[in-house]
Amino acid sequence: MNNTSLAATASDVIVNDSCEIEVESAAERVVNIVGYSVIIPVSIIGNTLLICAVKQNNRLNTITYRLIINMAVADILVTVCNMPGRLIRQITGQYYWFDGIPGTALCKFASFISDSTVSCSILTLTVIAFERFCLVKFPFKKIITMKAVKFVILAIWLASFLSVSPLLYAMTTQEIDGIVYCFEDWTPLFDQETAAKAYTVITFVLLYAVPLLIICVFYSIVVYKAWIRPVPLNNRSRRAAELGARKKILTLLIIVVVVFALCWLPLHISLFLYFFQADEYLCGILQSGFSIGAIGLFLSHTASAINPCLYVAFNKDIRNGFRNILLSCCCLCNLRRK
Repeated sequence: MNNTSLAATASDVIVNDSCEIEVESAAERVVNIVGYSVIIPVSIIGNTLLICAVKQNNRLNTITYRLIINMAVADILVTVCNMPGRLIRQITGQYYWFDGIPGTALCKFASFISDSTVSCSILTLTVIAFERFCLVKFPFKKIITMKAVKFVILAIWLASFLSVSPLLYAMTTQEIDGIVYCFEDWTPLFDQETAAKAYTVITFVLLYAVPLLIICVFYSIVVYKAWIRPVPLNNRSRRAAELGARKKILTLLIIVVVVFALCWLPLHISLFLYFFQADEYLCGILQSGFSIGAIGLFLSHTASAINPCLYVAFNKDIRNGFRNILLSCCCLCNLRRK
């Protein structure tokens, strides 16, 4: 009996005769406590500053950066919905939930929103890749306009909600040995084991593998046109600056995609192991002192904190925006003290 959504992986709660409810070792809990104590403030502050920096800079008023703001909003929601509860559980060593209709409703809503943000992130990355592809493939056409991007973002969120809507049915609560758990239960409409496996595979394919494949195709074409294909001599002087700027943002976006893929892959692997190799991996891989599910969950959460750091490291305008906002806050604090 477990919560197997992407937001709260199977390692979080395991109730089985062969497993203890609390599978994390002491070392794992210490690492998680320290890690979450860092990534929670970094994610919330970093993504908030990223949104403010982009909005305050007219040079960043582009389709790509509006989509980046959308990702930052999703990262903040991931942080707020998932990480504090995870941190509290690691500190206390206990799993907290509450029963009744309010508890069940919150269980469904929290899992639904949490997984929607993950879906939103990968779909936004896919749209960004498509937008960069359009810029180099159809340089004289506006496939996505500034007006249309609002509807694109709305469509991304609607698609995200639809993709994880089965959780509104599956997520429920149950009290076991005096402890209330929030977990997936596909009965009575579906067979529990079959439905859980099917949902895991479909989620991996539609919200990880296929989008990443599409992104790779788009960026491969963009890289070829931006780096490999020679620029005609009569256009070199005019297009040098433009290509240089596009190469910088393209490098940043590719790094963001790679980080996303690497951070979320262990969690997907842990879910596959849990459902398809349950006898060997039901309680996680503990020989090294850490369960693969907990590692996967932690790494997936770190992506929300890494993203704003990448934009600061690779984009001068955002870096300057961060500095200006922080200096303004410092000046305001000093004025209030006086």
